[in-house]
Order: sequence, then C-alpha cells, then structure tokens
Amino acid sequence: MADKMIKKIIFISIFIFTGFSFGQTNPDSLKCNRNILLEFDNHLDSLNNKLAKDFLHTFDKSCSNNVEFSEWSNELLFQFIEHYPDIFIKLLSSKENFDTTYIYKNLETPVNDGINLEKIRANIKSVKPNSPIKAKLLECINNAISKN
Repeated sequence: MADKMIKKIIFISIFIFTGFSFGQTNPDSLKCNRNILLEFDNHLDSLNNKLAKDFLHTFDKSCSNNVEFSEWSNELLFQFIEHYPDIFIKLLSSKENFDTTYIYKNLETPVNDGINLEKIRANIKSVKPNSPIKAKLLECINNAISKN
C-alpha cells in the first residue's frame, strides 16, 4: 500500500514538474534537432501535421554554425515545399512561433544545385487562395532563381 502511494506521489510530482506537457513538444527543444530531420526525411512520403510542425521548429539562426545540419535541413525544406506547398503555406500562416526569417533566408539560398526551383515556384503558384505568405515564398524562390 505504501509503495503504491509513493509511486503515485512520484508520478504526480513528475507530471507537475514537467509543466503538464504530456503529448506536447517544446519548440525550443526542437531547434537544430537532427532526430527530427531524420524522422522527417524517413516520413516525407507520409507526412503528418505534427511532424511538419516539428520540422519547421528545427529552423533557428543558431543552427547556421552547424554546416551538416544546415545543409540537410535546407534540402529537406525544398523537398517539403515541392511536395506539400499547400501544407507548407498553411503552417507558416498559422499562429505557430516558427523562425520565418530564417526559413525565408534558407529558401533564398538553396545548398543543392539539383533543386528544381521552377517546379517549386509553379507548385507554390498553384496553391489557392493567394496570401501574404504565398507572396513572400514566391519572392524568396524568385530571389533564389535570380542568384543561380
């Protein structure tokens, strides 16, 4: 009986200590997170909303010092926007606290010459309705095209 009570107290203490965050992910813990990139890369064909959000939360200016992470996340970002432009625009339009400045900077500087920027631009243009986010994405892609 005492063992059960102690276990219950420990469980409640842990629950309170973690801030009632069961089932939630702290966006700060996702910044520069390679595990999220790996999971995103492995599930790109069957992407879900949570994984897409987690992926966008990995983008942070502090990651720019990590070349391997930056290159991989940049390539995945272009794959995301190429295959799921509607989801990408919807998420960036949401109230989530993404580092959009850093995401836009990445879109203006693709690390891989094999990225089909014309196709990505066409895919973004096809998303309805028009929005400020869509216009900003097209501006970023147009800047990337002009640099190549």
